[in-house]
Amino acid sequence: MKQIGDNNSLNNLKCSRVKGITTFTVKYTEAIVIETKLMYSYGTSKAWQEQSLPGCPSGNYVSCSTNLDFTATAPGTKVYYYFRMKDSFDRIKQSTTYSVTVA
Repeated sequence: MKQIGDNNSLNNLKCSRVKGITTFTVKYTEAIVIETKLMYSYGTSKAWQEQSLPGCPSGNYVSCSTNLDFTATAPGTKVYYYFRMKDSFDRIKQSTTYSVTVA
């Protein structure tokens, strides 16, 4: 899998504060995308949840997005997240883990 930016991680667009329904986007270069997921966890929870991103395109310098709804999440809650992508050879790459705070 070939990525944008450094060659070791997916490059995603990030912000520091989120509110309501928020869009999470990953940018990448991949010849054949099989599966893409947004992995996320609230606060100090060790339980990661996943949101599938169906229909992410294969190609050069493309992006794929999904929404998470934070309307029922308490302000000040920290959310950790990263993207995982599987290619046609069953190789899995993941982005760096980022954090945002619910406003």
